[in-house]
Amino acid sequence: MKTSEFYSIIKYNNGKMVDNPDDIAVEYSLDVYVNGQKFVRLLCTPKSLKSLCLGFLRSEGIIESDGDVESFHFDEEECSAFIETRKDDKIFGIEEKKLNVVGTSKGMVSEDIYGKNFKQTENEADNIARDVDFKKLLETVERFGQMSELFKNTGCAHSCGAGSVGNIEVFEDDIGRHNALDKVVGSCMLRGIDTSKVILFLSGRVSSEMLLKALGGGFRAVVSRSAPTNAAVDIARKNGIFLCGFAREDKINIYSGFPS
Repeated sequence: MKTSEFYSIIKYNNGKMVDNPDDIAVEYSLDVYVNGQKFVRLLCTPKSLKSLCLGFLRSEGIIESDGDVESFHFDEEECSAFIETRKDDKIFGIEEKKLNVVGTSKGMVSEDIYGKNFKQTENEADNIARDVDFKKLLETVERFGQMSELFKNTGCAHSCGAGSVGNIEVFEDDIGRHNALDKVVGSCMLRGIDTSKVILFLSGRVSSEMLLKALGGGFRAVVSRSAPTNAAVDIARKNGIFLCGFAREDKINIYSGFPS
């Protein structure tokens, strides 16, 4: 299976807009069944999937070795892996476990959100894309990238912010990127900030669960210093989200919500 795909995007480079193909990492959704029961959904790169499944089950304490596995079957059409263990009693607590979605960096996201239809906020993404000054946006992203004292001191933090071009109104950081985003959503709620009218700034990769969290939090514009996955781009385009990545120095990639 392919691990990346080419998408048509727009690149802003030193004041110029250029149509450009971009190679974007594939985000694959793999349902894992253990002894006939749907156990977990893993969001991953579609390679070494057997190793991923067995490694996940061992690291979570579900199996102790590959000797605990009687069979492994991967169904590419169903995007599912089926694992039978040697002893059911080695799967402790599996009957009580609810299906989880495990994100690309172990972020937990409710499975329900993947089928949710988000309410469209009237033209907010279009307005942001049309009115944005990309030079000033990049200056804002640069300032955002310098705001985390935790990262400066430890090198171990993800940052998230909310605001407009030239102004970061809310800033949070955390060792977990999902936590940082949740903190910003909560801070915006507490401060009465309408998230549909501001930009969400991210320091890290934009995978589907991060974009879905952003949508759930009401954001219509997302700008990251890092890359999106193809699933995130697809969700952004489906929902009319202004999505930018690789916002660094004098360059930025526009994946969705292209300015008219």
